[in-house]
Amino acid sequence: MRLILLFTILLFSTVATAQKQNNNWCFGRNAGVSFNTSPPSSFVSNIITNEGVAAISDRTTGTLIFYASTANVYNKNFAIMPNGTGVGVDNAGTCAQGVHIAPFVNDTNKYYVFTLGAMGTNGRLSYSVVDMTLDGGLGDVVAGQKYIPIDSGFAEAMVITEGCGSYWLITYKRGSADHYAYKITSAGINTVPVISTTTYTERTLGIVTMKVSPDRKKLGIASWNGTPSSFLALHDFSPQTGQLTNGQIIDTRAGSEFYGCEFSPNSLRLYVSGYSSRTIYQYDLTQSSPSAIKASKKAVVPSTGTLGALQLAPDSNIYAAIVGSAGLGRISNANTLAPGCVYTAAAIPISATTTTNLGLPQAVVHSISGDDVLITSRDTSICLEQPIVLYGRAGRSAYEWQDGSTQDSFIVNTEGKYWVRSPDVCDFVSDTINVISKRDTTRSSSDTFLCNATSAITLSASVIKNNATYLWNTGSTSEKITINSAGKYWVATTELCDVIIDSIEVDILDIKVNVALADTTICRGDTILISGSATPTFAFLEWSNGSTQPVIKAYAEGKYILTASHAGCTTSDEVYVSYYPNISIELGESREICDDQVIILPEMVTSSEYDIYLWQDGSTNRKYSVTKAGTYYVQVSNRCQTVTDTITITTRNCKLFFPTAFTPNRDGRNDIARFIGDITNVKEYTLRIYNRWGEQVYTTIDISQGWDGTYKGIPAELGTYYYVIKYFHLGEDRLLKGDLLLIR
Repeated sequence: MRLILLFTILLFSTVATAQKQNNNWCFGRNAGVSFNTSPPSSFVSNIITNEGVAAISDRTTGTLIFYASTANVYNKNFAIMPNGTGVGVDNAGTCAQGVHIAPFVNDTNKYYVFTLGAMGTNGRLSYSVVDMTLDGGLGDVVAGQKYIPIDSGFAEAMVITEGCGSYWLITYKRGSADHYAYKITSAGINTVPVISTTTYTERTLGIVTMKVSPDRKKLGIASWNGTPSSFLALHDFSPQTGQLTNGQIIDTRAGSEFYGCEFSPNSLRLYVSGYSSRTIYQYDLTQSSPSAIKASKKAVVPSTGTLGALQLAPDSNIYAAIVGSAGLGRISNANTLAPGCVYTAAAIPISATTTTNLGLPQAVVHSISGDDVLITSRDTSICLEQPIVLYGRAGRSAYEWQDGSTQDSFIVNTEGKYWVRSPDVCDFVSDTINVISKRDTTRSSSDTFLCNATSAITLSASVIKNNATYLWNTGSTSEKITINSAGKYWVATTELCDVIIDSIEVDILDIKVNVALADTTICRGDTILISGSATPTFAFLEWSNGSTQPVIKAYAEGKYILTASHAGCTTSDEVYVSYYPNISIELGESREICDDQVIILPEMVTSSEYDIYLWQDGSTNRKYSVTKAGTYYVQVSNRCQTVTDTITITTRNCKLFFPTAFTPNRDGRNDIARFIGDITNVKEYTLRIYNRWGEQVYTTIDISQGWDGTYKGIPAELGTYYYVIKYFHLGEDRLLKGDLLLIR
């Protein structure tokens, strides 16, 4: 078999890949999203903020540790920590990137919470310290280490990225060309910043966001407002020094436009949300100049809502905040140039009681040390059939192979261990591989058969090895295959350089069985004979009741299954025997009905559609309508049973009446408009009378009462009135409406 002829060593990326510290987001109006599930799921947090928000989870388990707004710090139970209020002055959370979290470099129980004031609070940068050993392990802000000032006058942008065994907190002075980078080490926060001054003339007026690319080589800035216009800028960034260099304007827009920005996972695309245009744009950063990057601008999607922050999530998708929305937009395939990237609106629905505002929590990073970067040997092996070429990962500045050579590739002719290392931003990365020679073995396995032409069996490689690969003559690469046709099959099992080929012959053994009776129905107590046969005739027969005879007697209702088997192959046929149902019929108790009433007989019945009905007048219908007094009789029969029932019906006059006119002149005749007739069985009675203007002039629930023609204590006007009567009579809700003429 031909094996691998070319192998490329992929040096591990020096970026400290996010583990689970960003698996829970709390944002907006009580919104929460967990990336511990797939797909991500929503929960209800206790935060209300327009923009700035931060959250951190356990790196290993993904369990929420705590989260913060620009004013308060909340524990994992969604309650404000005992000393968690007042970590910032922006109580409304109106600073775009107003809060950020950074773990201590040398203490796994402590965290910095940085807050930044909005434009109206002079852009004050401060920090507080959270100690997770406090408040019974729920954490609290350390007394005396809350809202400690660093500097002021900053725009609404703040981002934290890894250095080399440290962090960099990067901010932007409002209205100036200066960017401040504060270094955070095991010794604490160095409050003397590294200041980088850009050469472009655009300046932000305050509302701005910034992001560092995943490879830590670029910093992007999206300015929502500025002079002379809103702008998008890109800078080179050094994790060693914190310096920003080569600042370039990528795009500008009149008015308030660029709000959120984010890099793709491979750092080659920059996405920006347009506040006014309600559009997300993609820029190709592989272009050679700012003008070419601007020319690569593509609209990913127009939004139906106001767009806010963009944030790269643990699932490698970029999510968009849409103000007032009940979900987050999502850009998937974010490494791919548009239109290859895909936008999905409301990709993560959030809880019904929550909504999204402008902000999303920025990613929490952990400082990179030598232990994080220096990759130990993977000790992976490949097979050698002829000379092969090992390549170092493209784009590295230098290479060093095990023999001291420094080219970007190495030709291998013999077995052995080979390694390469390359300098990284902070240290070296390395990779190792074993090369061994190919060995082949061929063997045969036991033949087998299919139980019939339509069945299937599973064939498995007889040699199962760890990390092995498989290739069947069907093209399958699985350890096992399922086949449904006869023939010769083989599988090549490969583990490193060992190749073992198994072959197997598959024939067909076809068994058929037949029960010579269709599903049938019998009377209770009857007996029926059921016979069966099989092909081939030497197949073993067994009924579900344990009998091995070809003919059995069925006494009871149920399923009778005949199974034929031979040499491990089985097939079956079945018949179901059921009883004719017992007949039950009730015409009901003898009763009295109204002379205009119709009732349907029988009242209760249990019978099959094949039963025969015979009524007293010779009718054979299953239902009988009764409209007059008399004695009624029905006989119901099937092949097993006959039942009868009789009922006597009497009638009476049940008419009810409400007058169409009355003369309330107190002469004792027709003075009251009331319901009359057979009112004995009237229940739930209500009478309402209205004048021609729709005013209710009379109402009663007493059926013995009626209207005397007065309204508010004085005689009502002559004329036509309107009445509505609701009542329950002889099992039915009834409604009666009409005109009533008042005459004096």
